[in-house]
Order: sequence, then C-alpha cells, then structure tokens
Amino acid sequence: MFKKFTCVITVFLVTIIGITSKITVSLGFSAVETIKILKLGVGVVTDKNAQSGIAKKDIIDQIAQEISQYKGKLILINGAGSFGHPLAKQYNLKHEFNIMGAIETHNSVRKLNEMIVASLLKHGVKAISIDPMSSTVCQNGRVISMQIDNIKLLLDNGFVPVLFGDVVMDINKKTCILSGDRTPTKCRKI
Repeated sequence: MFKKFTCVITVFLVTIIGITSKITVSLGFSAVETIKILKLGVGVVTDKNAQSGIAKKDIIDQIAQEISQYKGKLILINGAGSFGHPLAKQYNLKHEFNIMGAIETHNSVRKLNEMIVASLLKHGVKAISIDPMSSTVCQNGRVISMQIDNIKLLLDNGFVPVLFGDVVMDINKKTCILSGDRTPTKCRKI
C-alpha cells in the first residue's frame, strides 16, 4: 500500500506544485528563490462526505512523512472537509452572519489543522499553524488583507507555515468562508 500511496502523493505534489503553486520571489538585486505551496485537498485528508469531522489520520501521517523529505521553502494549506463544510452549511455561513456558527466552524477546522501540524512535527517538519481568522480580512468574500509579511518571515527563519480553509472576518458581511483553494493566490505575493 505504501508504494502505491507514494506514487499518488508524488503525482499530487507535481500537479499542485507544478501547475498552481510554483512561485518565484525576488529577494534583492539578483537572488531568486522558489517557494512551493502544497494544498492538501479535503478528499485526501478527510472523509469529505461525513457529517462531522473525520480525519484520515494514517494518510495524514503518510503525507507528513513524504513532506519531511522536502528541504526547500514550503507553505502548506489544508482544506476543511468534513471539519468545516457540514457546519458552514448547517449555519448557512455562505449567505448569512451567524456568530455561533462562525465560532463552531472555526474551532472545528482548527482541530483538523492541529492534527496535520502535529503529524508534521512528529516527522521533523518545522510546521506552525497560521490561523486565517486572525490574519485575513475580506470584503464581500474577497481577500483584501493577509499577513503576508509574517508568513515570509516564518519561511525565512525555517518554519513551514500551515494555513487552512476557515471562517474569516469580512468588512461588509461580518464573516465569510475563505476556501483553502483561494489561499494560494494571496501567498503568491510572498
């Protein structure tokens, strides 16, 4: 099973990093550095059809082992899957403000992120969670501010930032859903 899984992860890494996440950053007059962004999809790390948070812990552990082999600068982003989607739907967070729904959904998606970070740390990856709720502001569902400078400093000092799909503050809507699929776009500015 492990060899088959390794092949799938390799294809997944090539697909995500090669197409949507290869970033070149100018670091001065002539230095150029590549930062990789890897999105861990909800179907890979959770049972996305479950009505409550069910993580695929063995798969998360295998992915963490694979990631531990990478030695460059890396940003990880995990989706919310069954830790966020059912709650967001239950509270209709896509269309209306519900403070208790936002809190419950945020706390649930953080649990998944904590599991992923713990597995990465167990495998020697210097992972640290970046909480989108406290680092991102949207306006009508579009990101207008994200603490990119902090993420860059983390990368420069050897950390592997791990962001996740979350409920975030929105100037007009009070809160909105920030999909993990949309986060790499903002990280391109690093």
